[in-house]
Amino acid sequence: MRPREGGREGGPGCRPPQRPPPPSPRAPPRASPHPGGGARSRSLGLAPAPSGPSRSLGLARHPPALAPALTGPRVRARARKRARAGRRAERRAPPLPRGPRPRWAERGALSPGMPRGEGFNTKMADGLDEYEKEAGCVPILHPEEIKPQSHYNLGYNESLGRKTHVDDYSAWDIVKATQYGIYERCRELVEAGYDVRQPDKENVTLLHWAAINNRIDLVKYYISKGAIVDQLGGDLNSTPLHWATRQGHLSMVVQLMKYGADPSLIDGEGCSCIHLAAQFGHTSIVAYLIAKGQDVDMMDQNGMTPLMWAAYRTHSVDPTRLLLTFNVSVNLGDKYHKNTALHWAVLAGNTTVISLLLDAGANVDAQNIKAIPKCHMVL
Repeated sequence: MRPREGGREGGPGCRPPQRPPPPSPRAPPRASPHPGGGARSRSLGLAPAPSGPSRSLGLARHPPALAPALTGPRVRARARKRARAGRRAERRAPPLPRGPRPRWAERGALSPGMPRGEGFNTKMADGLDEYEKEAGCVPILHPEEIKPQSHYNLGYNESLGRKTHVDDYSAWDIVKATQYGIYERCRELVEAGYDVRQPDKENVTLLHWAAINNRIDLVKYYISKGAIVDQLGGDLNSTPLHWATRQGHLSMVVQLMKYGADPSLIDGEGCSCIHLAAQFGHTSIVAYLIAKGQDVDMMDQNGMTPLMWAAYRTHSVDPTRLLLTFNVSVNLGDKYHKNTALHWAVLAGNTTVISLLLDAGANVDAQNIKAIPKCHMVL
């Protein structure tokens, strides 16, 4: 084939002229091909079509095609359908269990039967144990533990104002009714002769279950029926005020103290309420207890102050910052290891609290009973 003028064989000059396809009758109007765009491009806020050198370089003359809208009627309909399905599932779901952490969770396992070596924070826990062993700084106390095999390990902090999968409460025992806050069922059983002071098989009273689940109306009712405010119960011989403090229920703490609960009583681990509030990070309860006269430097049975517990357990600004505002003794050592709050913060790798303590004038050269200064503990 002989090449035509103006192009070689196979080049642009050999292409037969093509007519542009007729516009589709249902197609939306195109943007204007002229520089400056058209009415559609201006109404959509598009940039004007490139002109001059951009056309000679083969760049697109027209604005890019609009992506499919993400908020079209079909997308919105599907989203509404998913939202309705989620709300229906939430109404059908039982209330979420709440309560103190079981023993298998404290050792880093994911389930009661799982050994420590398979937990999610095993490496961190093992490294901390090895570090404590070298420094001679093993803590004396641990958080409260309730037997994981007990069905009473579950607290129920969700209200049953609407019906769930269980519609009939008439067969519930008084412990379960107290946990879920079924006031009418509890009153029915008490009026039938149930002794509100009687502990269950786990040595836990009704007042304990009402306190840990923040059932203020039941607490008032049980006390009016003769319940003892500071009755000991549970594995650690704790009072209802201890249980409410551990869960962070400030309203329940206030209510129990109005009825005469003593926050200075210690539980089976030797902790009073201000120590529990500090180590579990319940800043509002710490502030309330201090306002009610609790000493910020109060030592528990093992010589730990609230500041030491906050430095060791709580990796946040508060309640450490709150305690420092009350002129707490920063360089005070505990009874057994002579560790200061800064020792405990370094041991736990609590960088947030370390900064706060250093700003408050903590002594970095203080030594514990093993004559280990804080800088050596870091190394």
